[in-house]
Amino acid sequence: MMAIYCIRTFECLSAIEIYDSQIILFVQNNFRNDFGNWFFPFYTDLHKQFWFTLSFTLPVLIVWILKLGKAKITYFYFLVFNLIIVDVFCGQIIKKAFARQRPFVTFNQIEPISPASGFSFVSNHAANSIAIATILTSLYPNNKKVFYIVWSFALLTCFSRLYNGVHFLSDIIAGGLIGFIISKISLYFYNKQTVVKYNFNSKHLKIPNKESKG
Repeated sequence: MMAIYCIRTFECLSAIEIYDSQIILFVQNNFRNDFGNWFFPFYTDLHKQFWFTLSFTLPVLIVWILKLGKAKITYFYFLVFNLIIVDVFCGQIIKKAFARQRPFVTFNQIEPISPASGFSFVSNHAANSIAIATILTSLYPNNKKVFYIVWSFALLTCFSRLYNGVHFLSDIIAGGLIGFIISKISLYFYNKQTVVKYNFNSKHLKIPNKESKG
């Protein structure tokens, strides 16, 4: 029975990998163009560029932190801590456990257009971008502009990994789910342990009512 189960599992995984490769080849043959071949490799690793960090990321973070104020700054630290958990869990545990090769290593027909090293499953880019989007939209729950902006960036990042030929679709979906689930769990414990809950859409603090015991 165990042997049959292992064979069926292997066949299922092989079928998924074939479908995954067909999806990448479909994108490669039907969606790639001169602009996309420049934009997506540039966009997907933009966070690694020192000039981008210095001229955009750092100023935005400083303005955002100052706008949050001292009372809400713990949420920024929570965002960073959650991102570290997601990144380490995906990059150091999941990837090493599955040891799945990159699409262009397994299938010669797939042509990557951006550099990628290490194992494929899961996508850290997808996990981290979805985690950031989940946390930020919880920070501004009623702000539709924030919702559309952060999720557009997150989904664009996910698609870039597929377009560039460096991740299977299943890598991206699994990474996104992990980032989302870990962030939701972190938010649950953060809100549960925080005595003062903030209303981020106003300048006032919301103090939860406590029922007196006795």
